[in-house]
Amino acid sequence: MEIYFDNAATTMVCKEAADAALSAMTMEYGNPSSLHNKGLEAEKIMRRGRESVAALWGVKAEEIYFTSCATESNNLALSGAVKKGLKWGDTVITTKAEHPSVLEVLENLKSEHNFKLIYIDLLKNGQPDMDMLKKYMSEKIILISMMHVNNETGCIMPVREAVNMVKKASPRAFAHSDMVQSYGKTGVSPAMLGVDFASVSGHKIHAPKGIGALYIKNGVSIKTGIFGGGQEKNFRSGTENVPGIAAFGAASEKAMAEREETNKKTAEIKKYISNSVLSCLDGCFTNGESTVSNILNITFTGLRSEILLHSLEARGIFVSSGSACSSNHPSPSKVLTAMGLKNGEIDGSLRFSFSGYNTMDEAKYTVKVLLEEVPKIRKFYRG
Repeated sequence: MEIYFDNAATTMVCKEAADAALSAMTMEYGNPSSLHNKGLEAEKIMRRGRESVAALWGVKAEEIYFTSCATESNNLALSGAVKKGLKWGDTVITTKAEHPSVLEVLENLKSEHNFKLIYIDLLKNGQPDMDMLKKYMSEKIILISMMHVNNETGCIMPVREAVNMVKKASPRAFAHSDMVQSYGKTGVSPAMLGVDFASVSGHKIHAPKGIGALYIKNGVSIKTGIFGGGQEKNFRSGTENVPGIAAFGAASEKAMAEREETNKKTAEIKKYISNSVLSCLDGCFTNGESTVSNILNITFTGLRSEILLHSLEARGIFVSSGSACSSNHPSPSKVLTAMGLKNGEIDGSLRFSFSGYNTMDEAKYTVKVLLEEVPKIRKFYRG
């Protein structure tokens, strides 16, 4: 048996997305910039993909700009917003819960342009400290970036409240949200959050890796650093990834049709694993409050998560010990650290993340294995 509970890292490509990509690669393979029929076929695929991604996100098709992934989307949005905003402001605000593709971009921009970069602390429940945010309100704020759903804990962040607060103090400020973990799952749109920019990756919703999108609110304009053929309305030059766009669109359509059913299924799986572990194993607790249905972060005290992760893998269960983008470089989770967990608690934390392809039988088997492996590892582990 193989059980994949690491869907927050990446997902299996669904048949609909794979079929759409294959057709775009082997049938409608023209360059969408070409004027002949093959080019027009490719352009039509792009248009449908754009409309499908926009529909799932609750935005207009013309507000969607295709990229290679959310990391690129974050880079483009943050760089453009900061460089434009520095003409009149000097402060950027983010949180300690953000993805590296936000934090590292802002750090690099700060070293280049020397602005004030404020990191909002996290509370023990994984939520940002809104009282701290209030203290930094100023008309000099040029940007706030706050993710919608945290990739490690699944916490749903109060983006709308934060954006409203910032824009009241600084009406010209830009607002950005990394919506990678909420796209296709929460039904929340960038417009509901009040942001100017939002980022997403297709591989989190059963599309292939290598395709993403950036939402740019109509009327908002920033410069790009990618020049060439003028694709994506001169915002991101380069021949478009038509197969990826076709697959992204197909996966978005599937996610929209199955969202309610998928959320119900993942919520049941999450509840079963959480309740079973907490009731049957001492020294365990979950991390984060107000979380999405498909992400569960559990601390197993008295062991190292890496050991438990490989013990589960040996039994056919795949989970994560943290963010997939940083798990190959072992270091304490910055998110859990910011939440105030002790080193031993952070070392014993695992993330389980689910999709509509997972089943309750998989959850039951996983609990059975956990109840066997955790006591065994604790018995021999010397932390």
